[in-house]
Amino acid sequence: YSLKDEILRFQIKITDSAKGKLIHSLEDVNGSRDSPMEVIETLRQRVLGTLELYFDSIPSKILRVSKPPLYDAYREHIVGLEYFGKDYLQALRHFKLAAERDPEFLAPRTRIAIIYGTLGEYAKADSEFRFINKHREYLTLFEQNYLDWYMSRLNGNYAEALQHLRQAEKQAPNSIYVNYLIGLEALRNNNPQETVNIFTKAEPSEYIYIHEARAWQFGVLAKARHMLGNYQLELEEIRQGQENYPDRLELRVDEVRALTALGRIQEVKEVIEESLSLKSRTETPGGVLIE
Repeated sequence: YSLKDEILRFQIKITDSAKGKLIHSLEDVNGSRDSPMEVIETLRQRVLGTLELYFDSIPSKILRVSKPPLYDAYREHIVGLEYFGKDYLQALRHFKLAAERDPEFLAPRTRIAIIYGTLGEYAKADSEFRFINKHREYLTLFEQNYLDWYMSRLNGNYAEALQHLRQAEKQAPNSIYVNYLIGLEALRNNNPQETVNIFTKAEPSEYIYIHEARAWQFGVLAKARHMLGNYQLELEEIRQGQENYPDRLELRVDEVRALTALGRIQEVKEVIEESLSLKSRTETPGGVLIE
């Protein structure tokens, strides 16, 4: 650290001492010499945020080369990710807290925009995306492609959206979430065979089954199989999904569709009857009846 013109400046490099390898070189942390504890607290938050980012247990390290966020902001972001796809309002609350605690941390704002789009609040989503896009130089290449994917999707350009996701996959080849999105966009581009190829190219690991995107995959894969006329295989994969996610009523919707195509009407009635007693946060028995 150094002191110049009443400004206290810390220069930080985090090193793996065992390997003698530089982990990250942070931007300088500056502040008034009259408020040294404020500077030290910011320093602490930056260092902890960097360490959390690099040693988090999440398999896909897609944020590693971003400017490390403050620790408290990153923790709120992680909690938001845990709710993302399960409870969007809770996820939104935590992402907003993350953005408030570190306004320079853009990753939660990307998720905020996506949630607004998912909830149909397109004006709010557009406002967030415009803000993020003005600061895109602070995003990683992955984050830029992720941003461009959703902006293209909001504009109805699904072919362009798919191309951005393919670029994002190069930065995060093991991301189950990106894999799911590519399969989904391929289906939107009326290419069900590509969706099937993407979702079946590798046997999923045990970790994948605790990820929300894997549950979504079963439904999208079922639709792709249906479009290709592979009704029996569609049914088999839906039932595999039900074994792993018994509370997902939307998979019962998919099951009814496959059974109907196979002409197994009595089984359709049985699935509808069973659905009436199931509780699910993602679908209602009415959805099964409508199908």
